[in-house]
Amino acid sequence: RGMRARGDVNYDDSMSEARFVKMVETGVDPGARKRKRKELEQEAVEFWDEGSVFGAAEEEEEEGEDEDDEDEEEPHRKKQRTTNPVEQNNRNKKLNSILQALQSSFDRNRARCELFMVLPSPKDYADYYRLIKDPIDITTISQRIEDDYYNSISSFQADIDLLFNNAKRYNVEGSQVHTDAVFLQNLCHSLLKELS
Repeated sequence: RGMRARGDVNYDDSMSEARFVKMVETGVDPGARKRKRKELEQEAVEFWDEGSVFGAAEEEEEEGEDEDDEDEEEPHRKKQRTTNPVEQNNRNKKLNSILQALQSSFDRNRARCELFMVLPSPKDYADYYRLIKDPIDITTISQRIEDDYYNSISSFQADIDLLFNNAKRYNVEGSQVHTDAVFLQNLCHSLLKELS
């Protein structure tokens, strides 16, 4: 018997220094949003894999589709940077300021954007995912800004319009969510006009 060799311990949690500094300064782990998003996506996958009546119908539709979709770019991938870093940084600051304005919009003591921050649970709102083909939330848009996804103001506006049009499509006109979606969309459009 020989002596047991001491193993190296790796304390690296793959956190960059910038992310660590941001977490210390804000008190919020930026990776928490990604983890929450992955949990919701996994929840959705598990829901559809359970053989729900919705999942079974969708599987039948998928069987008839062509396999040519493999070449399409996934919507969550980082876009190629086509502008210089200074322009991108300035654009990101403007886009973040618009998101901040949306998040600081209140009706009495209620944040108007609260229901738009994270997508609804697939288990609780399966009909939402049947009706809304391209779901998106403010957290995703914020992450896309951080990832330099938006190469133009118009691409950001397209996602904002998608967000609020989804809410208006799913919720009844006159409901609180529909009213908030209309208000926030109009606010965003006016802020975008000021940037132009």
